Amino acid sequence: MEPQNEQPVKSILIIDDDDGIREILEIAFALEGYSVTTAAHGLQAIETLSHSTHFGLILLDLMMPKMNGWEFIEAFQKNNYPAIPIILMTAYSDRVKNIDIVKEVIAKPMDFESLLKRVEANYKL
Repeated sequence: MEPQNEQPVKSILIIDDDDGIREILEIAFALEGYSVTTAAHGLQAIETLSHSTHFGLILLDLMMPKMNGWEFIEAFQKNNYPAIPIILMTAYSDRVKNIDIVKEVIAKPMDFESLLKRVEANYKL
C-alpha cells in the first residue's frame, strides 16, 4: 500500500469581539478544511500566540475591547513572532494605516467567498 500524500492542515487565527462573526467564520473555514483558532480580543490572541505560532494567516478585527487591532499589531511586532500575514476585517476601512504586515483590508460586512479568496491568496505555508 502506497502512503497517501495528505496536504498539511491550514491553520488560521480569527480575532474578533463579535461572537456571531467568530462562530460563523470558524464554521465556514472549518468546512473549507482549515483548522481555526479564535480569540475575542487582542490580549487573548497574544496569549494564544505565546503557546503556538503555527498559523498561516490572522484575520483581525480593529475595534475590540481590552486590546484593539492596532494594539495587537504593535504587540505582535514587539514580540518578534514569525511573519504571519494579517488581513484586517473592519467597518472602518477608511481609517486603516499602511502597515507592511497587513496584507489586505476587508470592509465589513463582507461576503465569505470574497474573504476566502483573500485568505487563500495571502496564506503563508
